[in-house]
Amino acid sequence: MVKSLPLILLGILLSLSLCGQDIHFTQFMNTPLQVSPGLTGVFSGNTRVGATYRSQWNDVPVPFRTFSAYADRKFNCGREKPGYWSAGLAFNHDRAGDSRLTLMNMNGYGSYTQPLSKRALLTVGANLGVGQRGFDTDDLRSDSQYDAGTGLANPSLGLGENFNRTSLIFFDAGIGANLRLQAKQHTKTRSNQNDQEKRNRLDLGFGLHHLNRPNMSFLDDQKVNLPMRFAAYGDGLLQLSEKMDLQLGFQAQLQQAYREYVGIAGVKLHLNQQRGKEFTIMGAMGLCSNDEFTDAWFPMLEFQFRDQLRVSASYNVTVSDFQTATGRNGGFELGVRYIFKKICPIKYCLPFI
Repeated sequence: MVKSLPLILLGILLSLSLCGQDIHFTQFMNTPLQVSPGLTGVFSGNTRVGATYRSQWNDVPVPFRTFSAYADRKFNCGREKPGYWSAGLAFNHDRAGDSRLTLMNMNGYGSYTQPLSKRALLTVGANLGVGQRGFDTDDLRSDSQYDAGTGLANPSLGLGENFNRTSLIFFDAGIGANLRLQAKQHTKTRSNQNDQEKRNRLDLGFGLHHLNRPNMSFLDDQKVNLPMRFAAYGDGLLQLSEKMDLQLGFQAQLQQAYREYVGIAGVKLHLNQQRGKEFTIMGAMGLCSNDEFTDAWFPMLEFQFRDQLRVSASYNVTVSDFQTATGRNGGFELGVRYIFKKICPIKYCLPFI
């Protein structure tokens, strides 16, 4: 069936105007820099690397594919002054639709963390980046390609339309802050292996993205500014016993009229607490919704080794009206994170995450 170019262009413009559809993940705390620049350097260790892959709506004609990777590092941590600087990089790639509408960006992050007390640390951060957005006309079809003899589209006839551009470059900027509340730290002379509540922590913060509202239009005579996106979040862990924790998290994102809410609750079991061989497993359930309806439920499973390597997987099951097109299938998501631990003492550097 021939697709009319006006509908194709409408789809492209909708992809741009629905800017609430920024790259986002169900496991939002696996992409911390994208949630808020204030989460740069908020981890136990001195260098952190991670990546997340998402495949969404495999039953629709052209599914969505999203990949994100990041790395951040602390500097002057634990030296004479209790505060420390951190820096990081993040890369995102997203592709969707017959037009292969693609978004790629690279952002640089910087933050400063200042202890407010032995139980509280405040981090403020900012990011600057560059991105590229484009689409491919090879698989697009227009009325001018209609062949009356075959009743099909003839790609060799050309679209019969002139695009000002099929790709654009833009610059981006954002800010954010994070407040870490945590259990009081212990000295090296005091054993804390079995102390109740030693793992308790809570992160609260926000991120404000696209401060410069870059122009995302492919047309010379039209300007489509990317609206600012505000994200508020919380991520906490409550130690229930020596070998069991309760983990809770939420994220709310607002971008013009678009709203998205994600909540998650899970139980973490410490199956091995022997030093150097620590192993935990967490099972969780989460919910994605907006102002009008519940979009999807998702189960999640997470494994963590030695407080350094963490691997998690989740699967969104669509429960909104879109389930008719997706067959209730949603999105599979896989996240990996690794922390290099050395140099930084835990007196001022964050002990748990």
